[in-house]
Amino acid sequence: MTGINTLKCIYFSFIFRINKKAPNFTSTNPEINNIKRYNERLQSRLKTSSTLFWSLFNILIMKTSFFLARHGETEWNVQQKLQGQLDSSLTDKGIQQATKLARILSRAHTIDLIVTSPLRRAVATANLCQQTLNIELETHPALMERHFGQWQEKPLTELHTHPDYHSVFHQVNTQSAPLGESGIACATRFEQGLTDIANRHPNKTILIISHGDAIRCFSSLKLEVNATTLLDNTGVYHLTFHHNQQTFQLHDRLYTQEDNKADA
Repeated sequence: MTGINTLKCIYFSFIFRINKKAPNFTSTNPEINNIKRYNERLQSRLKTSSTLFWSLFNILIMKTSFFLARHGETEWNVQQKLQGQLDSSLTDKGIQQATKLARILSRAHTIDLIVTSPLRRAVATANLCQQTLNIELETHPALMERHFGQWQEKPLTELHTHPDYHSVFHQVNTQSAPLGESGIACATRFEQGLTDIANRHPNKTILIISHGDAIRCFSSLKLEVNATTLLDNTGVYHLTFHHNQQTFQLHDRLYTQEDNKADA
């Protein structure tokens, strides 16, 4: 806060000095109207300078808070099948998880908005959260799960033996499933989506509902989280986007249940 207080002192010192100069002005033109026009120009410049100052000041302190959550448990999570950008319904447990997520967040935080992936399992989770939080809900395509190409809908037990399994699921690089999306491409797309949301809703607290591997790729590449770390269903990262630096800061990781080891 020291830097902010310094800016305030500079600003108010600037205002004081300009206002002090105005009444002491001595015009070489004896006409009063010239003095009046001078004072009007001075006040106009002061107003412009003030607007510019506060615009810069607001940018320096502007930040948007995110609660970045994975959707509730789905039928394919239980069956250990890779979903990617395909879909399956929430289980009864997943429904309970979504309701619990909203209830836990509402106890300690004021959430202004929910933004969700357009995939059905994420939208269902977001709708359940909305019922508790009673706030606006939006969708954003950049929050979709990573596309796993030809691996989607396959059992994870089958994929575990694939030679590229480790590089696709436990690293964030240019490697992808056949006809799929790389970890770096997914993380970049996700980051751009969060940045867009932050710029459209500055200084708000936003609940994001997204997906396991999309969050894993982003958090590994941008938040320095271990690339093998996969959020539990309805697990949450709390982070801040600083508008002046265009950077994300991770605060903590929250849980609503035991870790779910299923991928995506």
